[in-house]
Amino acid sequence: MEIIITLLSLSLVIFVHELGHYFAARWCGVGVLEFSVGMGPVVFSKRHRDTSYSLRLLPIGGFVKLAGLDNEDSVVPDDQNYRKKSVLQRFFILFSGSGMNLVLGYILFFFIVLSVGTYDVSRTIQAVMDGSPAAELGLQKGDEIVSINQRDVIDVPRDLIQTINQSKGQVVQISYLRSGQEYDLQILPRLDESRQLYQIGIQLGSIHQDVSFLSAFGEGGRRFLGHIALVFKSLHMLVTGQALLKDMTGPIGIVQIASFSLSKSWLGFFEIMGLITVSLGIINLFPFPVLDGGHLTLLLIEGVRGKPLHRRIEDAVNAVGVFCLILLMILIVLNRKSTRLNSSHLVISYAVFCLK
Repeated sequence: MEIIITLLSLSLVIFVHELGHYFAARWCGVGVLEFSVGMGPVVFSKRHRDTSYSLRLLPIGGFVKLAGLDNEDSVVPDDQNYRKKSVLQRFFILFSGSGMNLVLGYILFFFIVLSVGTYDVSRTIQAVMDGSPAAELGLQKGDEIVSINQRDVIDVPRDLIQTINQSKGQVVQISYLRSGQEYDLQILPRLDESRQLYQIGIQLGSIHQDVSFLSAFGEGGRRFLGHIALVFKSLHMLVTGQALLKDMTGPIGIVQIASFSLSKSWLGFFEIMGLITVSLGIINLFPFPVLDGGHLTLLLIEGVRGKPLHRRIEDAVNAVGVFCLILLMILIVLNRKSTRLNSSHLVISYAVFCLK
């Protein structure tokens, strides 16, 4: 049951993406020949006016077929032909798919924040890991860390956690409160090889705050922007070698991760779905052939040249893009040996697999 719900939810993300293209095309007067959710054989199809609406067997993609986009120039009236529209109109049509995904992501984060409120990391130690540097130096549950390297800890993730991680194995000085008495110690962070993070071996508590309806707009926006930053961080990790190809996952892994999150809680599941739809929206705008961002790049070139590239050049560029994406998906499936649920599992693979 969880897998079915997950597949339907992933199809919803694709549906929203294609719906963005569909509405933008209609707005600009471009004819829509087919609106399809899924790939492969047609399971259900219904024609309304000039558009065929179809549901296909495999819930791994979707597409909107626009009049004149491929080889219908000779039979499509100019007022409905995608290629006869202005550069600005075509830019709007291409961008709207990712735009709808980003809107969906923001809505999901807004309702998550509205439902559960916010959780800030506290300065109080909730647990100390056995054998860790903190345990060896006597830090205990209930100790409150008030400063590090003689700077007050105000924003815990930035002032404390980030400072420890950026220590690169250098000793840091910590001041903490215990029973109202302040103590100082010097501690050497230890590298966690699996996560490539320097840590001292403590688990911090959290502070819960309810959020009003109006405040949820701002808090949801901050979480939304944080996930966008996570996309770029994960890509940076892949480029620099901090994350490997085996840490990515294909569509099967996406279903497994989303199903796992659903088994824990609906909100955890929506958080994963939010990351997926934001990742889809951002990565699809990258200037890579066959993705919407690749088409947008060709439009920019057309705007500069004053005329479009030859169709054979455009088709060749897109063919290379399709080949590269298929090859990447095969490598992801063959190299998937990691079971860690980290950000790089989700960032690229879903966009790679589901986009045209």
